Amino acid sequence: MRNKKFRLYTNIVILGKFSELIIGSWLGGSILVNTHSRAINAETVIQATLLVDVGFRYASAFCASSYMLPVFFRSVPSHAA
Repeated sequence: MRNKKFRLYTNIVILGKFSELIIGSWLGGSILVNTHSRAINAETVIQATLLVDVGFRYASAFCASSYMLPVFFRSVPSHAA
């Protein structure tokens, strides 16, 4: 049975046991250095490409949530000696 394809948006967090995630890669990686496209700004473009496929060993070990609780930071008062 094939997993349904889905899109992952920026407001979604994935929680799970990532040791149950299987990542397969093929054809190795490639690095392309382009010194010409942004030469007028004295910049170099470096592009890295790696072809991978991701699968779940146990899909029930993962969940996705779009509900994010706000996190508030407060400073801890320093105590004078």
